[in-house]
Amino acid sequence: MSISQSSGFLDAAKLTVGFFSVYGIALIYQIVAKQLLISQKIKMGKVMDRYNCPELLNADRLVANILEWTPIFLGSVWSLAAVDRLDERCRKFSWGYVGLRAVY
Repeated sequence: MSISQSSGFLDAAKLTVGFFSVYGIALIYQIVAKQLLISQKIKMGKVMDRYNCPELLNADRLVANILEWTPIFLGSVWSLAAVDRLDERCRKFSWGYVGLRAVY
């Protein structure tokens, strides 16, 4: 079976796009939270210390946690696709994982 005939590669590509879409939304959330805090601190006449700001901890952890698990998740998905073992059950679990990442 050639790569062009394997549905595993197409499914892996769709999962990758979905996963990085969730990551992109998390990055946008982090940027918006940072900008809002900067504008609030400016209005109060204070200087924001980006790295000691507890208000940004949730946004930073969200992005960092997604990045920590990216190689494990996508490596597994693409490994299964490369050996043509990305079956229906694997796809469902993978989409479930991406959905849980989005909810998190």
